[in-house]
Amino acid sequence: MWIDLFWLERGFRRLLPVLGWLAVTVLLYVGWAELLVGPLNAEPVGDATSGLPYPFLNDMEPPARATFYGTIYGTGVIFTLMFYGIGLMSRRRSASGQRELETV
Repeated sequence: MWIDLFWLERGFRRLLPVLGWLAVTVLLYVGWAELLVGPLNAEPVGDATSGLPYPFLNDMEPPARATFYGTIYGTGVIFTLMFYGIGLMSRRRSASGQRELETV
């Protein structure tokens, strides 16, 4: 999959759409967990709330959960930037190799 992503499909060429979809995905998950799953389930029970999909989330107060979700998004941004850099280096390396082949 990594070979396909970086060398065949040339993924991560457009950074802003990837970051936008990452934000949408995180927001959809948070909405699903906090607005649907949590209120509709009595278990698991934690110190702060109940019904959220992962037991440790039920032990967090809302500000702590917001920080956790923000950290998850931030981690996704860091990985996206790393993958964008890898893709950029791969494209540059491939382009320079292509130029070398053309000059031979």
